[in-house]
Amino acid sequence: MNQWNHRENRETGNRYPPYRELGIQPMDDELLDVFLSMDSKEELNELFIELLTSAEREDISLRWKLLRDLHQKMPQRKIAEKYRISLCKITRGSKILKQKDSIILKLLERLSSSE
Repeated sequence: MNQWNHRENRETGNRYPPYRELGIQPMDDELLDVFLSMDSKEELNELFIELLTSAEREDISLRWKLLRDLHQKMPQRKIAEKYRISLCKITRGSKILKQKDSIILKLLERLSSSE
């Protein structure tokens, strides 16, 4: 069984990866609700500026950019050169995109189909 197979939560009917079974702590529910309650991109950006350090924001942005580039079939070595990062960092993103149930993969496919 693939470690990222989604299972249905019997209480809510939602599908989710079995994070706890993998030893991964899910995000705090209250914090997720805060993210969902944001009214605009600007408000969400302000929250991230107040909540995260500059380095943390840069790390998240970089992770998204390399995932996007991987999804667009850019070679890993080219991505490493473009962002001046190690192949190890890119390999993690590559593994995520190989999971058919990956939410990131679904989001990237949705974005690429709307362009």
